[in-house]
Amino acid sequence: MLAVVDCNAFYCNCERLFRPDLKNTPIVVLSNNDGCVISRTPEAKKFDIAMGVPYHHISKLCREKKIAVFSSNFALYTNLSHRVMSVLKSITSRVEVYSVDEAFIDLSGARDFFHEGQYIKAEVERLVGIPVSIGIAPTKTLAKMAVEMAKKSHFGVISLDTKKKQLDALKGLPVSAVWGVGHGRQLRLQSIGIKTATDLMNYKNPLLLRKNLTKLGEQIQDELNGIQCFPLGERTEKKKSISSTRTFSQASYDKIVVSQAIATHASDVACELRMQGSVCKKIAIMIRSNPFQSFHEQYNGMLAANLLTPTSNTFELIKIAFELLDEMWKHGISIHKAGVFALDIQDEHEHEVDLFAPIIDPRQAELMRTIDCINDREGPRMVRSAACGTDNKAWAMRQNMLSPRYTTSWIDLPMVR
Repeated sequence: MLAVVDCNAFYCNCERLFRPDLKNTPIVVLSNNDGCVISRTPEAKKFDIAMGVPYHHISKLCREKKIAVFSSNFALYTNLSHRVMSVLKSITSRVEVYSVDEAFIDLSGARDFFHEGQYIKAEVERLVGIPVSIGIAPTKTLAKMAVEMAKKSHFGVISLDTKKKQLDALKGLPVSAVWGVGHGRQLRLQSIGIKTATDLMNYKNPLLLRKNLTKLGEQIQDELNGIQCFPLGERTEKKKSISSTRTFSQASYDKIVVSQAIATHASDVACELRMQGSVCKKIAIMIRSNPFQSFHEQYNGMLAANLLTPTSNTFELIKIAFELLDEMWKHGISIHKAGVFALDIQDEHEHEVDLFAPIIDPRQAELMRTIDCINDREGPRMVRSAACGTDNKAWAMRQNMLSPRYTTSWIDLPMVR
């Protein structure tokens, strides 16, 4: 038996955790550059605030209804996510972290699944303070359905541990609500007469199902029937490409400002490469002007370079990125967005070596590990290349409503009076 643990309105409840005065206040969290809504509490939903709505469409409503608005504070959210996952791993040895606010866990051996779910929910809320909903079922697909039901339940836990409970849950459920069935797949299923989850579960033509939904369709059908096709396991697949891009809060004509942004993105990409034990054989950078300011000269450039020796060394990637920037830079054009891409990613222990490439100083690898260790402990970019600049105010994204980094920064620790 599996369970999916889903943090409720995760970003909002991370903010609320350190602001008890906002316990019953509607809260929304915005995306990068305070663009659109990416998380909202049930209190905010009552004002018909949709997910993804641009903030400038609801700013007046937020002021009038006293809705608390926060810029995204990913340092805080990531730290609290790690704490939630640590609690789950202390309860069961098999945990598959599915996303920043969601995980599948193994409940094999539990005598009473519902009470086990209640215990897990209580432990996460006691030790971390983040409310969660838990759905329990024999397959991932059914567990995802159960957790959606749990979010509407007074107990916050739903166990579909019998066939009758599973059939009752599927009854009348639109096929679009089934995990793995998006809008495109929904249309294809409807074209062959499958409109509900029950229709999909009982469909008798496997060849037509495979034709419209490939092998995945048969797997989803089996999962709805309680046959496990997506086993629990650690998500260890490495990324095939890594990127770091960001829109500036204010466009800049200054090459130094843009180069600092490029250096910072290259540093972030290098760090992520090292985190998954990879190196890249190719690096690309992009810079572009604001496409919505047509009265300014437009530019959208991207340039790539192959490396003699695959690397994840921050300083090497910054050096190559700067060479690319020199080649593509155009004076007199305001840059609104910049980014760095690591391509042709290979395992750090299994990659091609060029016989004529310069020998890499082994101390560089140790230096990278030391930098990563300090930044992991003290906060992102605490130690960085001087090429990144002393601050990022000139090109940083807009975060006018950013909360303190309560758990990752000494200067942001809450004051006790």
